[in-house]
Amino acid sequence: MLLTYKKRLKRVLLSGICIISINTVQADIAASVSFSQYRIVLDEKKRNDKLMLTNTGNQGAKCNLGLNHYSVNEDNSQSQQSDFKKAYNSAKSLLRYSPRSVTIPAGTSQTVRLISRRKSNQVDGEYMSYLRLSCSVIDDNIALGQPTVGARVNYNIPVHIRVGDIQAETNFTIMDITKTNNNYYKLIVRQYRQGNSSLIGDFTATDKQTGSQITAINNLGIYPPAKYMDHVIILKNKPLEGVDINFIPDEKYSVNLVQKLNVEASRF
Repeated sequence: MLLTYKKRLKRVLLSGICIISINTVQADIAASVSFSQYRIVLDEKKRNDKLMLTNTGNQGAKCNLGLNHYSVNEDNSQSQQSDFKKAYNSAKSLLRYSPRSVTIPAGTSQTVRLISRRKSNQVDGEYMSYLRLSCSVIDDNIALGQPTVGARVNYNIPVHIRVGDIQAETNFTIMDITKTNNNYYKLIVRQYRQGNSSLIGDFTATDKQTGSQITAINNLGIYPPAKYMDHVIILKNKPLEGVDINFIPDEKYSVNLVQKLNVEASRF
C-alpha cells in the first residue's frame, strides 16, 4: 500500500557528514562542534531558521561556512559535485545564510541564520544543498610562530527548501533472504520513493518475538531523484516469529507516511 503526504542519531546517511582533513593529529586540538539540529527544512510557511553551533572542546574554534552539493543516483547513493549546476535541484540560488565565518570560544555557542529567498515562477519541488562548516581549533602556538599540529573538521548539514505542492510516496519490498556461510541471515528490504520530495524519518528492523532492535537508521534521508534505497539487515539467529520493518517519518518534516512490513518467520 502506498501512503502519501503533502507538504539522535545512531547512524546518519548524509545527514551530518563529518570529514576530517588531517596532517598530524592530536585529539586534544581537533575542533569539536555540536549542532542544535542536523537537518533544516524551509518552506513557504517557514522561510527562516537558525542553527546553534556549540564548541564542546577545550580550545577556541573557528568555523568557515559554505555550501556543498551532491548528485543523487537511482539507489540513493551520492557523490559530491564541484559544479552545483550538476546537482539535482540545488538550493544555492534560494538560500541565504550568515555569518560566513564564526569564532566560538571553548564552552560557548554561536548562531547561524538561514533564510529562503522567494523567487517568482519557481517550479514546485524540493531544492537541496548542504551547509558546510569547516572548523579548526584556535591554537595559541600559531600566534607565537611555533610549530603546531591539528585537524580541520568538515561538517555537512542538509538544507531542504520546499516550494509549492510537495508530495511523496513510499513502500517496502523484500528483495532477498539468504543464509550466509557463518549461519547468519541476510535480509534485503527495498524502500521505494516516489514524488518530488525527500523521505525523512527513522528506519528500524525489530525481532518480533523478543522486541529487540536489529537495525536502526535515525534521520534517514532518501532524496530526489532517487527511486529506492536498499536496507541490508543481518540477523545472527533465525527469527522465530519474524521481523517487523518500520519507517516512521519525522513529524517536523513529513506526516502520514508511516510504513510497515512484517517479514514472516517462514521466509527464513
